[in-house]
Amino acid sequence: MKKAICILLSFVLFVFLSVTAYAAEDTNGQAGETVTTVYTNEYDYIQMLQNCTQEELAEFGFSQVDVDEIVAAFFSAITERAVLSDDALYDLGYGKEEIDTLRAYSKGARVSNAEIRGLAAVLTARIRVNYCGTKSATFRYEWCWDHAPFMALQDSAAMRWIAFDSRGYELDVTKTVEEVKINYYLGTECKATLRGMQEPDLDFNSINVQFDENILCGGPNGPTTAYGRDGSIRITVEVEDSVKNNINYIKVAALYGHTLIGANAPSISLSPTGSISISFSGNVSIDKIGGHKVKIGVGSTIEDI
Repeated sequence: MKKAICILLSFVLFVFLSVTAYAAEDTNGQAGETVTTVYTNEYDYIQMLQNCTQEELAEFGFSQVDVDEIVAAFFSAITERAVLSDDALYDLGYGKEEIDTLRAYSKGARVSNAEIRGLAAVLTARIRVNYCGTKSATFRYEWCWDHAPFMALQDSAAMRWIAFDSRGYELDVTKTVEEVKINYYLGTECKATLRGMQEPDLDFNSINVQFDENILCGGPNGPTTAYGRDGSIRITVEVEDSVKNNINYIKVAALYGHTLIGANAPSISLSPTGSISISFSGNVSIDKIGGHKVKIGVGSTIEDI
């Protein structure tokens, strides 16, 4: 099976499968307001693969055998989940109506694409700015699943940024503070907060946090599994004392890599000089979701780009 989804495929997925909703304005003028929030359903990727022609799959570097393997893995995960107890499903974030649909699926009832899409997890992602001045800035990437995704392997969340001065030239800034949180839940209870593992030897303006989507944690009846419901990466950058120019704006990109088939966490590739583009590789199949790019200005303004 081919090693990875090509860049063109990830671009098609991002453009056509991510739905953007504009956030309300912050009437108090406080920093940290988001311009857009990106929603992506994990079933969209499966449907896209199923609807591709043989010619389109060949252009993307896939064979029908590849697609069959990916689709089979996804529906196998639904089958495994459908036989879990009600309590276990509530712990994974499902409601009664969704559990009823899973029960029907486990008994062989015909379930529509819309119902399957309703069972699949939706990732919500956004970039926020905490503060942006002429000498330093703090911003963060946040993501959250509405319930546990069907494919629970190793995922990644990545960010890239470039600062510019008033003439539009790149400005050297140093990352001084970083805070990473991945929160693991059972039902409404956060069972653990972890930092994940940072991919080593990246560009100075990049971070990629790799983590397990599921972890084992203690329970009243022995070890149980909690899922990574949400997380965030917060970055602070500063202008070195020796640099006389000031920050005028910063371009920031973020992306979530959701593994469908593969034994490792997604890695990010080097970006072209002057680019904040992000692409994941390192697994057989990675759904690149939650993509977001913004321009942060002095005064803590933020706009989509």
